[in-house]
Amino acid sequence: MDPTATPPTPMLRTVTLHGIEFQVADTHPQFWTEFTAGRWEPETLALFDHYIDRATVHVDVGAWIGPTVIYAARRARQVIGFEPDPVAFAALQQTVRANPRHADIAVHPVAIAARPGQLTMGACEQQGDSMSSSLFAGGAVSWTVPARRLEEFEAGWPAAAPVFLKIDIEGGEYGLVPALADFVRRRRPTISLSLHSHFFLGKSVSSSFVPKVLHEGRLFWRFLRCWPVFRQYPYIYTHRGCRLSRWRLLHRATWRRTPALILAHRPLPDGFPA
Repeated sequence: MDPTATPPTPMLRTVTLHGIEFQVADTHPQFWTEFTAGRWEPETLALFDHYIDRATVHVDVGAWIGPTVIYAARRARQVIGFEPDPVAFAALQQTVRANPRHADIAVHPVAIAARPGQLTMGACEQQGDSMSSSLFAGGAVSWTVPARRLEEFEAGWPAAAPVFLKIDIEGGEYGLVPALADFVRRRRPTISLSLHSHFFLGKSVSSSFVPKVLHEGRLFWRFLRCWPVFRQYPYIYTHRGCRLSRWRLLHRATWRRTPALILAHRPLPDGFPA
């Protein structure tokens, strides 16, 4: 696929979740069926329900085709999404335009990164498959997108509004999060952070002959670089709502196997995500 080509405009589809209807670009029919049935990441949606309200600015770094953007829009004051995959962005943009009655939504075809400039992205298999990442820049399918710092967009948000920040960028989190320390100190966002440790532990990124201990050492170093952000939060949870101490974060089972973390300044309710 030519990464510069304009993808065809997909048909719209009506999906319903929690009694609310959305129009979505039907590029991934099976995904939207799972979404409508409530089988897609129920913990993520429960997290949104708890932390996002009409005062909240939701910032979605790695918005893909828009499930979390449109779900947050039913509750949030403002939604800002970023998606550097051009095929996914086309579907995201069409979905946003088809739902004008929801919150103020703006989406941008850029990568949020530690430094502004240009960033080479790649697809694990093909564009739009939810696996686009800077980790795959050397693959068969690659393209270049503008890279921007998150703070460049901050002027458009209400100054005192609480921020809910979702970061899901297929392994690129380890490069971005350390650069957010000052932003986190200033805005105190709640963060839903995907980790994608498996990209660093398997042969998908590095040569298979590299010893396992070296894979793990490199991953742990990347994880430690996020510590200036982690240490700012009194409440840290796994994606299933299990609370972790800061020191528990350093346990091998945590940084190696936990798919996502929740970083918050106020606690989750008992029994989350039920």
